[in-house]
Amino acid sequence: MYRSQGYKKKMVDEKWLIEEARFLRPYFERFENQLSGADLLAAIIIAYLNYRYPKNWLQSQQQSPSISFGPPLKDLGLKLSPNILKRISPQDSIGSVISSFTFMATPLAVNHALQKYALKQYPLILMKNIPSPKEVLLQQAQGKRCVTYFTNEGQMNHLVLGERDPLSFLMHDLIHADHFFHESNIKQGQIGFYRQVLNLLEKGSLNSVYQEDRFEYLISDMNAYCVHLWKGLKSIALEHFDDILDYLEADLETKDVLRRLNTPAFQEPEDTLRLEKWCVHY
Repeated sequence: MYRSQGYKKKMVDEKWLIEEARFLRPYFERFENQLSGADLLAAIIIAYLNYRYPKNWLQSQQQSPSISFGPPLKDLGLKLSPNILKRISPQDSIGSVISSFTFMATPLAVNHALQKYALKQYPLILMKNIPSPKEVLLQQAQGKRCVTYFTNEGQMNHLVLGERDPLSFLMHDLIHADHFFHESNIKQGQIGFYRQVLNLLEKGSLNSVYQEDRFEYLISDMNAYCVHLWKGLKSIALEHFDDILDYLEADLETKDVLRRLNTPAFQEPEDTLRLEKWCVHY
């Protein structure tokens, strides 16, 4: 029925989503009435995993410090198997479970993002719809990341965008949030890049690539080191790159570095450090 191996785009066959949505929807409705923020997202993820892998969704214990947030796990009203109950205490909060254990088919970046969100260290925007690439770009330029979750049965019972089941989609957003925020210098470089791209869009210099799939992926679904982001933009807009540089708010030396990007003339580590410094302080 369900795949028990590692995280995938499609963690469950679509034919099972209707039954799953019908079962979980009442829980999610109650969660929304009682919880918010990291507590709500953690409860939704645990409910999904408990439904799909009832005997073994709780995996190995982590060595990292336990962080308590949210209500006790028992208060979620889920039917927990004896295998799970013997490994936790009745007082364990959902936060302490998130921070103390690994979960079946769940990358650690998911647990980490939830903890940081609960501690108000990750400024996440919770949404119940899928934002456009331009919306995501605007959020990232402001140093924020969106996380989309679904509690409506009509949204839960089919693949999102024909690719991911709803739990996989939620995890995907949390993983991106962790990639975006986890290292301060890389985060600031990304923010600088996204601000530059936003400025170029407003000037109309990226019209030639604006609706290309590769460009939409770059601005909304690719969290990476700022130099890699510039490499990606140059490869997408190669034929128009010199024209784009004319609109860029940068000194001549930085523009020369960008012209050398993706060529043998690019000088390491000097050019990389210059681009990073420029993006971080933009």
